[in-house]
Amino acid sequence: MKSMKGRLRPGDTVAIGLMLFALFLGARNLIFPP
Repeated sequence: MKSMKGRLRPGDTVAIGLMLFALFLGARNLIFPP
């Protein structure tokens, strides 16, 4: 993995955001089942 000190391209920030969003949804479903 690249060091986080380097500048992130817009596509990278979007990918990271989507990953965090997916992790959040997964954790919420585990803690609070629908």
